[in-house]
Amino acid sequence: LRLDGLSAGVVERALTPTSVALVRGEDVRLEAVTNPRSHAFVVEPLLERTVPVNCRAAIEAATGFAPTAGVSVYPETATVRGPQSTVNAIRSVSTEERVFRNVAGSYDTRLRLRVDSLYGVTVDPPEVIYHISVAPLIERVFENVPLVVYRARPDTLHVTPRFVTLRLAGP
Repeated sequence: LRLDGLSAGVVERALTPTSVALVRGEDVRLEAVTNPRSHAFVVEPLLERTVPVNCRAAIEAATGFAPTAGVSVYPETATVRGPQSTVNAIRSVSTEERVFRNVAGSYDTRLRLRVDSLYGVTVDPPEVIYHISVAPLIERVFENVPLVVYRARPDTLHVTPRFVTLRLAGP
């Protein structure tokens, strides 16, 4: 049923074999419409606006590696277009959910943007670039580090042991 070129509002249309098209029908044709013979459609204006991208991907670094940056997607926003009431309710667009496991190096990959459940809504661009950044863990050992308690009177506090070994690891 073609509704293009109509103004916003409620539109009543007759349902006839010539006004109703079958979608991808193979050797099928519509002979008659018995019930209902007409239908009221709500026609909304199209709206286009920019919303932030919500990344739903995660990184699980390989043993001996750690993530070095927060979530990074480009572009950080997307344009959604569709019926005004639907587009007005969209606060952000999410990427597909993915977990990148055993990551041992930094690279870029593409993630699709999801608007599957929103009928009549399109998103541009359809995908974003997700930057994955990991680095090898480096371990440092600091021996004989003195323990100090600040804002304590020396005559009321005794610290044992007086020295410790610190083992720090990070990217």
